[in-house]
Amino acid sequence: MIVDLVPFGPVAARYVVFVLSCFVLWPLSAQHSGDANGWLENVDSRDVDRWVDNQNDLTETYLQRAVRNQRGYSEINRYSNVHFRFPRQEGRHYYRLMYQRLGQSPALYIQTEIDHPGQRLLSPTDISETDRITFYDYRESPDGAHLAVLFGRNGSDWRELRIVKLRGAGMLSDHLVDIKFSTVVWADDGLYYLRFPRAGQFSGEGNPTLYFHRLGTDQQDDIPIFQRASKSLVELDIAGTRTSELLLVRETIDNRVNNLYYLDLRTSGRKLRPLLPRMEYAMDIVGNRGDTVYFTSNHPKANNAISYFTLQNPTVWKVLVPPVQEGHLDWCRLIGGKLVAKYRDFLTNTIVIYTTAGEPAHRIAIQEGYSVYGFSDRGNREECIFAYANYYTPPIVNRLDLRTYAVELTEKTSATFDIGDYTMRQLRYPSSDGTLIPITIVMKKGLPLDGTHPTLLKTYGGFGAVHQPNFDEGIVYLLERGGVFAYAHVRGEGTLGQQWAAAGRGRNKPQTVRDFIAAAEYLIGEGYTSARHLGITGASHGGLVVGAALVSRPDLFGAAVSEVGVYDLSIFEHHTVGVFHTDEFGTMADSLDRSVLLSYSPYHRIRPGVNYPTTLVVTARNDDRVPPFQSYKFAARLQQNPGQTNPILLRTEADAGHYGDDSVDGEIARKADMYAFLLEELE
Repeated sequence: MIVDLVPFGPVAARYVVFVLSCFVLWPLSAQHSGDANGWLENVDSRDVDRWVDNQNDLTETYLQRAVRNQRGYSEINRYSNVHFRFPRQEGRHYYRLMYQRLGQSPALYIQTEIDHPGQRLLSPTDISETDRITFYDYRESPDGAHLAVLFGRNGSDWRELRIVKLRGAGMLSDHLVDIKFSTVVWADDGLYYLRFPRAGQFSGEGNPTLYFHRLGTDQQDDIPIFQRASKSLVELDIAGTRTSELLLVRETIDNRVNNLYYLDLRTSGRKLRPLLPRMEYAMDIVGNRGDTVYFTSNHPKANNAISYFTLQNPTVWKVLVPPVQEGHLDWCRLIGGKLVAKYRDFLTNTIVIYTTAGEPAHRIAIQEGYSVYGFSDRGNREECIFAYANYYTPPIVNRLDLRTYAVELTEKTSATFDIGDYTMRQLRYPSSDGTLIPITIVMKKGLPLDGTHPTLLKTYGGFGAVHQPNFDEGIVYLLERGGVFAYAHVRGEGTLGQQWAAAGRGRNKPQTVRDFIAAAEYLIGEGYTSARHLGITGASHGGLVVGAALVSRPDLFGAAVSEVGVYDLSIFEHHTVGVFHTDEFGTMADSLDRSVLLSYSPYHRIRPGVNYPTTLVVTARNDDRVPPFQSYKFAARLQQNPGQTNPILLRTEADAGHYGDDSVDGEIARKADMYAFLLEELE
């Protein structure tokens, strides 16, 4: 079905913002004027190192006792012993990451066929014997001769690139550095990538430059393709179509204006051409067939639809597949000549496959409460690999033949526990303003609602992210100990669409915290738990929500685990990626934004004389996404608070970043510490 649309003109977005007064406010303490903990921001100081080491020693003693008492490591290790393989299609091959040793990051393996044994292609120790190397992305060249591998050191967001020979052995001498938030796009004789200027470890980000690197040359000879010479904040995103015919560049200026450019890789030139300038709506390019480009957008005339334009007339958009009853369109990909779309209605996912004429060809209904992922569009075959999972079900991996639409298991998934013992409930609860908020609750079947169960409430709550349930052996451990797990899909996430996300963004951010607090009240009121047995957790943006809820309503919680969170919102925009997120939080340079930020900034809302619940604050020394001193200062101020008698613990991982130690042993140890700590406090 094809519907003609008039050319889209710029439409200014308008938002009416209400700052609700029911959020609990306290005056800023006099201590903040001088910030007695500002010295902890000097992470290169020996005094800070000694302070962090002392904190780790105290925390390690406390956690070791909890892990021993709760049999945390042995139990979580047993539940993590699941068997499945999930290869990723890339060009002519399949790739997957596999662990060689418990304490090491995974190595990269290559397979010619999905049912053939894999061959180790690259090990972390091939890069460095001393640094912790993690492989993040890999892209096969169009001719299948090389694989570009992006990796990081010791948890940092900074990336480096090496090129592995797929015909022969070893790597090329090419070594690219200073890459960040970038994939790579191959051309015949090289590749395109984004490079950022280097400053201090936790300094604010500069603007990136798009470069072309020719194989066999030094990085200093790379050709700059695009850079905005401006004092404005500039973000660049690059993507290449699966056919290796187009390089697409999206430029965002000051979090508002979007410009889309393209480079035709079928020609020999390297000059970007404007495609769609000054867009005020988001657009995701699905792929192309010749000069026809398929895309999705949140523009009102194309929202939830699959549309297309031609390179000759990029402002004339046509809807190919209009919105359907299956729900919100999460993504669409061009795979094997078919358009594969994922629709979501809360936690019910449906895959619909269309022809490039827009006709529905096949539909796959995913069981309610399961996430689904995979469907790589990087392969050169008429098939794709996908998996589905939930909190207590390990990934079940399938192969889909895009010619016959037959679905078959690639191999059986095994586990050391019975997934039939658990149940998942999808409910809604009223928030402070009466809005019904979705919540997912997981527990053992037949568990009585008598208010005695150790319960863990979690959220993320920001950036329009859509939370989908994924397997977590720590949650299985909690359920087996008679516990309950709950996830609150609060405003600020994208669970119920764009308006739901906007209702928790910027000056509406305090509503996200109110929604989370209301979830705790609901769990207590419905008999799942009590305040003494209720723990809360969240990471990154979720750590901010947990910190804000903790200092606002300490009476509701028995314990908290807050990971890599933002706690001092007055300084966040001046370090690392904070400058890119003023659209999400606001800026201290605006007086109204400043008032709202300080109304819920956890570091500023700590009240003298309050005994806050026992709390574990987790960070990593090399976290250059959210600097570790955010956690240092928050933990220190809680510890210094007059009247604080419950333990406030700080755990700082070495040689790790925002996502922690990614080795098998490190992941199990981190979850053992967290869940054993919570059970020790909540039982």
